[in-house]
Amino acid sequence: MSARYGGSTINKGSSSSGGFLFGLALFLASFPVLFLNEGNAVKTARALDEGKGAVVSLPFASVDPANEGKLVYFSGSAVTDDELVDGYTGLRTHAIKLHRIAEMYQWKETTKKNEDRTEYYYDKAWSENHMNSDHYHNKSYSNPASMRVKGERYAAANVFVNEFRLSPNLIESISTHEPLPVTDEMYGSFSDSLRGGALLYNGGLYLGRSPQEPQIGDIRVSYRIYPEQEVSVVAMQQNGRAVEYTTSNGKTLEILYSGFRTADQIFAAEHKKNVIFTWIIRGAGVLVMYLGLMMSVGQLARLFSWIPLLGSVVAGGMALMAGLMSLSLSFIVISVAWIFYRPLLGIGLLAAAGLLLAVILKKSPGGETGTADQPPPLPVD
Repeated sequence: MSARYGGSTINKGSSSSGGFLFGLALFLASFPVLFLNEGNAVKTARALDEGKGAVVSLPFASVDPANEGKLVYFSGSAVTDDELVDGYTGLRTHAIKLHRIAEMYQWKETTKKNEDRTEYYYDKAWSENHMNSDHYHNKSYSNPASMRVKGERYAAANVFVNEFRLSPNLIESISTHEPLPVTDEMYGSFSDSLRGGALLYNGGLYLGRSPQEPQIGDIRVSYRIYPEQEVSVVAMQQNGRAVEYTTSNGKTLEILYSGFRTADQIFAAEHKKNVIFTWIIRGAGVLVMYLGLMMSVGQLARLFSWIPLLGSVVAGGMALMAGLMSLSLSFIVISVAWIFYRPLLGIGLLAAAGLLLAVILKKSPGGETGTADQPPPLPVD
């Protein structure tokens, strides 16, 4: 567990002009991101549909010359005769993939922005990535210039499912793994120089004085293997290998799932992944547009920040309007993209976006519509 250390520092934030320009850049960048995301989603869906209609299911993962150049599906045990060797310790294992995980104990800087000031906090944390402290605000929190040991991945070059040799991309997609503890016997086979600087601890190695009292710069090393396992594959047959298949719209299909799945299940899962990825990018695009608006137009709220009640009301109104504008403009961009790629659905989305924008304009200050104030009716006797 990392501990929070004191010593927060405060400084002035960026200038209003810089914030406006950066916000404007974010706002403009969100438009191509949203548009291109829709195009990619449609192309991927069409490629998957094309692949599902063209795939040839092979019951025994056998190479048939009649299927050369075709998209094929097969399942079976992925096996290899290769032995993997870790370049750091010399550890040897028979597996499809070997992953050395190295983490260093480091200072981590986090910031908290509050109006016109920034507060800096520093925690101690384990991380696989080196944190460059040269750019830290407080130079007293310093990390080593580099990691003595880094993580590394090794993969067998020859992995087969019956008669098919898997491509490197398919091997990389194999996901089922398990820990590989470093035993006393393994540790004893390491060089004297390595054992002199690394302790055997908790199924791994510890580079430091005491695992119970870690110091900045200490490193812990562990291992993970991807053993031989059952896989299901959709790829092109080419000279006895399973490689990527290119659809008519230029998208490639080279799919592997650990465990058994039918061809229909694989394509259904890929469609689901495409939908999820598309929504993630949509959400990111809306968020970028919102942040851009808040950093540009939202700067106007600072003019009222010195008035306690009015300042908070204006800031809240700006945030609400920026959110609604981001949603409506995003709908319009997505609708235009769908009109380009799928006209019927795109027109419906564009109509919905226009309705939302009309509601926003109607509710905005000066945009209210209705009759002028009328005198109260005369009483009726």
